[in-house]
Amino acid sequence: MADIFEGPRVRVAASQLAQYVGKSVCFVGRLEKIHPSGKFFFLADGEGKTATVELNTPLEEEISGVIEVVGRVTNQLNIVCGSYTQFREDKSVFDLVMYNEALKVIHDFPEYYPFGINA
Repeated sequence: MADIFEGPRVRVAASQLAQYVGKSVCFVGRLEKIHPSGKFFFLADGEGKTATVELNTPLEEEISGVIEVVGRVTNQLNIVCGSYTQFREDKSVFDLVMYNEALKVIHDFPEYYPFGINA
């Protein structure tokens, strides 16, 4: 799992997960729900599409709001979580719709945003 943190990680929306099976990605979404086992949680991206995040061990803390996950995409199009970060929204709300628009620009113009999209 340590290799997830080596090299570039492309930022993706839920609709792009199929293009990155077996690769490291960075996904940002708003928490929708946590599976009762604590080993999965579900994030909605700026388009309202959901991604399933798999954990190696059950959650031991409360999470909420917007979360950034770094992990590897599985054949089932889940993200096996290497790490996650909760965004603080006490001072300003994170605009997931605008973030999604930025993702589209980054993916539409890879010559200007060379972050190892084909890695």
